[in-house]
Formats: sequence, C-alpha cells, structure tokens
Amino acid sequence: MLNAGTAEYLELPKSENVQVRPISREGDFGWLAGIIDGEGNLDFSVQSKPSGQNGSRNEYFCPKIRITNTDMRMIKRISEIYVSEKLVFFYALNSVKRYKDRKETWKNQMEITVASQNSIAKLLHRLLPFLVNKQKIAELMLGTI
Repeated sequence: MLNAGTAEYLELPKSENVQVRPISREGDFGWLAGIIDGEGNLDFSVQSKPSGQNGSRNEYFCPKIRITNTDMRMIKRISEIYVSEKLVFFYALNSVKRYKDRKETWKNQMEITVASQNSIAKLLHRLLPFLVNKQKIAELMLGTI
C-alpha cells in the first residue's frame, strides 16, 4: 500500500481507453454508495475568477465527489467502476510528509475525485437509490447541477 518510507503503487486505471472486466452494476453501485456514505465527501463550493479588465468577476459552481483512503485496492476498484461508466476523474496523493507532528503509523492516502458536473450527475443518479447518510446532500447537489 502507500507507506511514508517505501511506496508500493498498484497499477491504477486511467479515465480513458481502459478495458475493464464485466461487473455486476447493481452490486457495484450499492458497494460504492456505502463507501461514499462512510469514506466519501460530497463537496460543492462557489469559485470566483476575474472576467476581464473592468474588475468584474465570474462565479461558478464547483461540485466534487471525493474518496480518500490508504487502501489502494479500494481506490482501484472505485476507479474501475468510474472507468466502466465513462466518468471523468483524477487522483491525488496525500502524503503524510506534509504534517510536522505525524506519527510513524500514519500512511499516505490516495484520493480519487470526480469534478465534472456531467460525470457527477451521472454518478449520483446511479448511487441515489443506495445512499443513506449522504442522500440529502446528493439530492441537493443534483438539483444544483
């Protein structure tokens, strides 16, 4: 897995042109909903960018679905589901080295994020029947998208 001293990385599928074995859709989305309910983060914020020389700014909605974990098998399985659904996603490594007061038992974490509004909408429509803890947030996010 991901350790501070030695890094062992499983081969992670990319979000395009990857062949993934056939999988049970219903079971996959029930499992993924459970992961998102427990380990996931449904986040939406408003970002602002300058929109020209007159000092005005454009605001835009920025939703994200994030799962962070130290178990690369879980991240790999999630990415396989995302690939099979043709979702746009990306990875980030959260290194424990950034913390001054880190403990030796801490491990690096891999984060998998869906940030495209189209991909988020597609994913939430599939997950909504299975979500429990984050169902209301998912409904709000879908309504805003």
